[in-house]
Amino acid sequence: EQTVATRTQELAEANLRLDAEAKGHAKARVVAEEASQAKSQFLATMSHEIRTPLNGLLGTLTLLGHSQLPPAQQQMLALSQYSGTLLQTVLNDILDFSRLEQGNLTNEPRPTDINALLDEVLAIMVAGANLAGLSLRLNRPQLPACIHIDGPKLRQVLFNLIGNGIKFTPEGGVSLNVSVQGDKLAFVVADTGVGIAPEVREQLFMPYCVLPNQGRSRGTGLGLAICKQLVELMDAEGQGIWVKSEPGKGSEFGFE
Repeated sequence: EQTVATRTQELAEANLRLDAEAKGHAKARVVAEEASQAKSQFLATMSHEIRTPLNGLLGTLTLLGHSQLPPAQQQMLALSQYSGTLLQTVLNDILDFSRLEQGNLTNEPRPTDINALLDEVLAIMVAGANLAGLSLRLNRPQLPACIHIDGPKLRQVLFNLIGNGIKFTPEGGVSLNVSVQGDKLAFVVADTGVGIAPEVREQLFMPYCVLPNQGRSRGTGLGLAICKQLVELMDAEGQGIWVKSEPGKGSEFGFE
């Protein structure tokens, strides 16, 4: 009887310890979730506060571009628009990443002038390519005048992919190739850059993945992760974003 009582006491004490540990883990989980939510809210708020005046600045630069400027000032204006757009893309990435974590980002397709969108993207990014001594080409067939798509999200994906191509291409060029695949448009951004090793490709679309010692500058590591999720959001039934690359032979990133 004494042995049974002792064993019962030990089991009771063990249950109390397990209960205390479970409560401790639950409390730690709540604290971690609250910290993550606070971080996401902070990033979203800061991104919004910075993006608002930045949009005003970019709008002013666009209006200035309608003026008759000397060639040298036109070049400086183009570089200003390019730099501002890169900053805007980073802020959009941070804001969208926060929204995706909270499940608040949705696909919002609407009639979009696809040719105007592509021309706008190339007009802005060509300044960065010229600054890096690279060529930037747009190859496209006869496209419909208007398609139903989430234009801002497509523009953000293209800015990210072309910007990466410029960043990781020491010489040669970057191209945006658009083709019609059935009832969809296919987009491929190709570069003649440093390429990507097979063991690194598995990590490319993970948040905060930054390739070491490559490229002209380090980024946030969110660009490709955001691109992947935006493409999946715009076409939930598609194959998503894909990459083909070999070290020293450039890279291709594509999606439909």
